[in-house]
Amino acid sequence: KIPSCYGICSWGGIGYDFCLAPGTRVLKRNLTWSKIENLQVGDELIGFPEELNLQKNTFVPAVVEDNKKITRPCYKIVTEKGTIIASQEHKWVTRLHHEAPHKKPGTGFKWVTTADLEPKDEIAFTSEPWLFDTSRDGGWLSGMFDGEGWVSIQEGKSGHCGIAQNPGPIVEKLKELQLVTTKPFQLTKKGELLKNKLKKIYQLIEHGK
Repeated sequence: KIPSCYGICSWGGIGYDFCLAPGTRVLKRNLTWSKIENLQVGDELIGFPEELNLQKNTFVPAVVEDNKKITRPCYKIVTEKGTIIASQEHKWVTRLHHEAPHKKPGTGFKWVTTADLEPKDEIAFTSEPWLFDTSRDGGWLSGMFDGEGWVSIQEGKSGHCGIAQNPGPIVEKLKELQLVTTKPFQLTKKGELLKNKLKKIYQLIEHGK
């Protein structure tokens, strides 16, 4: 618990006037991450419906209506994926560890305040923040996805995107980028199934072998 920590107010949804600390990154609609204190009124974010159904919910646009500093008692929440500071009243999509186990993915989640979180509770998670790559190789790879890429989404499962290429210079270039960048590439051959999670953003398929 961190008393009297500054937070940033987010109006218009569940938890308005209940805050996240400066430095918290928020995903904008243009797929860039912004520190919460840098958001402006009118900025568009990626949100989700307040009525929870993690099996059917989709992401929806959310518009910043106000953004100001207030002082609230705050907690530091430590998870295996990182640490975040939030006011004690801020609500999280959470599955409580002491409730009956849920067999179906995405079930059993509810809104829980920061102050009511306990060790072993499960907070819903989408993906880790990424950097905006402005390098030459980043631009080349972006062009490859625009021109040769594909996206596969199955209901209730993680999505994938990838590039399909026959053996040749393009595949060799993709292999080279795999060594010099930190992006989570996976190179597979035609006919092989890659079972990965959403954080595995790129799936590069080499045809013909």
